[in-house]
Amino acid sequence: MIRIHDGGTTPRYKTTGYKIKEKDWNKNAKADRKNWVRTTADNYDLINDKIDQMLGELKAELEGTSDTKILQQTRNTRKGSKRSYLKYTKTYISLTRNQATRINLEQGIKKLYKYLEEIDQLYLTFDDITRNFCKGYYNYLLDSYSTASTNQYFGVFRTIYNDAVGDDSLNIQIPISPFKDFKYSKNKTTNTPLTPDEFEDLKYTPTPKRNWEITKNIFLFQFSNAFRINEVMLLKWGDINYRNNEFLIDKHTSKTTIRVFRNISLEVVELLVPGIERYFPRVREKLEKINQNVEQMKEDLKIKQQCPPKPLTPEDMLLKLSEGVTNDQLRKELNEVKSYESTIKDYQKEIDSHDFSKRLLLRKYIIELNQNHPDNFVWDKPDLESIDINRMNADDYAAYKRCVGSNDGYLKRLQKEAGINTKLSSHVARYTASQFMFNSGMDFNQISQFLTHTSHGTTEKYVNRLGVNSNELSNYLTTFIK
Repeated sequence: MIRIHDGGTTPRYKTTGYKIKEKDWNKNAKADRKNWVRTTADNYDLINDKIDQMLGELKAELEGTSDTKILQQTRNTRKGSKRSYLKYTKTYISLTRNQATRINLEQGIKKLYKYLEEIDQLYLTFDDITRNFCKGYYNYLLDSYSTASTNQYFGVFRTIYNDAVGDDSLNIQIPISPFKDFKYSKNKTTNTPLTPDEFEDLKYTPTPKRNWEITKNIFLFQFSNAFRINEVMLLKWGDINYRNNEFLIDKHTSKTTIRVFRNISLEVVELLVPGIERYFPRVREKLEKINQNVEQMKEDLKIKQQCPPKPLTPEDMLLKLSEGVTNDQLRKELNEVKSYESTIKDYQKEIDSHDFSKRLLLRKYIIELNQNHPDNFVWDKPDLESIDINRMNADDYAAYKRCVGSNDGYLKRLQKEAGINTKLSSHVARYTASQFMFNSGMDFNQISQFLTHTSHGTTEKYVNRLGVNSNELSNYLTTFIK
């Protein structure tokens, strides 16, 4: 039972249908906040809605109007700007199909919920979201989190609000947006791409420890196709295959759900060796033997090419004969040229043969891993094993963030070891790839599609200034890894 006073001498009693403990009753409740019952109570939001409805019925009694009419007015109002923001976010998030986006939304709303608890305003309506409220919430986030995280969490709050206001079916009437001309704090940490020299220094930096090697390979793999870090960190063997004489990745991007179907070169597949050798321990030994043979042949070929015999044209031969050179001498010179050309071809065939052997070896392993271990993660990271990316929850997301944080920690060590001035982080690989493509003169629209950006404005952040065939871009980036 709850007591609703009608202003007369005798209070009226009505039942809400819920049990309310005395400690959960809010003595300082305000009708505009609809916070009669504290958040400690079970079903507090439903109880507060019920009380609001009962007050409407009481008002109908006192004013002599029909209950049905008042209830309809109350429902219409609740559908509009008086709608609960948190209740709307539950529906909004549940309808978000992309898993990574849904997790980001949930993380952002958790921060808002905590703030609303502190100010005792959990029944926040769209009418309550004013410019002053936004400033208060933004400053609260700044006090607890970095500028980048603050902008991310506040962005979730703003995005859901704007989508609700833009939905005509909700009938939310807001004369002036509380976010109009809202000033954000600038993020002090920015991602700067590596220079070509710095990239080379990183590529050739020795990795005496396995964790260092995996971290460097993840960075180079990201760079090879300008992937996002989560697309590489959460890569599974089922995402990699061999078809039509090509290695390829076939998966959906994390943010836009765009399907990425790209060929990857032999050099990029070799970056996966630390993961492959967990199942096939001798793969590194076999590949190193092939690579040593190829390097030796390339060195011998280079020496051979330093002093090549001059090719003889018909005019050269006539000139030599006129100068007294005999037919036997001329024939000897011609044989030397033919022998040299034949030797060069043999060396090249042998090198190609070894590359083909390497391709066959890796093809065998990739196909077997794709078929027998499709749900296993590619990279050897302990925290990954507990993650279920098909139904990722808050714990899974936290485990993934630990993996990225650990990866960034090893990148800082590699940065110091390589003597690089540019600050290394996981996302720098994507920025570096974008800048290299742009500096090469590639079309801006093509780059934007390759990065799977939904707007050119996002792509502009990845390059310093403005000026599809995705395989062309992949092949171009691979030349830096070879």
